Amino acid sequence: MKMLTRDGVSLTYEEAGSGGPPMVFVPGGSCEWWSFHEQLTHFSRNRRCLSLNLRGHGESDKPQQEYTMAGYADDVAWVIDQLGLDRPIVVGHSMGGAIALQLAAEHPDVARAIVLVDPAPVTDNRAGFEHMLAAIAKHGAESTRRRLFKNFFLDGYDEALLEEICRRAAQTPDHVFISEIGDLRIWNGAEAARKCHVPALHIAAARPACPPAALEDVLPHVVTGQTVGAGHFNMLEVPEQVNSMIEHFLRQYVS
Repeated sequence: MKMLTRDGVSLTYEEAGSGGPPMVFVPGGSCEWWSFHEQLTHFSRNRRCLSLNLRGHGESDKPQQEYTMAGYADDVAWVIDQLGLDRPIVVGHSMGGAIALQLAAEHPDVARAIVLVDPAPVTDNRAGFEHMLAAIAKHGAESTRRRLFKNFFLDGYDEALLEEICRRAAQTPDHVFISEIGDLRIWNGAEAARKCHVPALHIAAARPACPPAALEDVLPHVVTGQTVGAGHFNMLEVPEQVNSMIEHFLRQYVS
């Protein structure tokens, strides 16, 4: 595990491979670098790859502060600059997809392209996240997160995989989880999408968290694919499908 320190906050990441264009993987809320370990292994065969622990997650520091999509995007841009990465492809899952979109909007020269792996809703996001905050208030953060993650899977899911995801997510403190959910509730994803001009791929799950038509309304140039037989954590459930879609996207749309 490697580490950079930004204004006294340690930000950690796993790195593998060499060559370019590089890739940077941004996990979702409460998740850590391991969410993309299948992609890190696959793509590092011929390019430099990083999978991040956002602040508040994994082995990164977890200060008492607000956790916002804009703040996360600033951290990702800072890491990319510090490591001298030449316009990487930024791949985000769930909340990480929102961060990738925010990065492309507010730091337009940083990413070469973005890949949104079943991203958080970009439009009409208020009601769902308000419901989640109400569940946290009633049942607690850990119980709500476990229920949420279980609901992300299809019938016949891999129970061991769910347990591993939940075990790792438990490292994320309540104050981080609640803050980032609160920010997603008010995040203006439509505005970020309209400001995104780099090539973009949307890899939806069987039950998409972000409806493809809604995303296409605000991000008309997005390329959309959908995995078969996998839920929200499709990059872990069917990595061969996700990896193949990314490879074809890079070959066809990203110079």
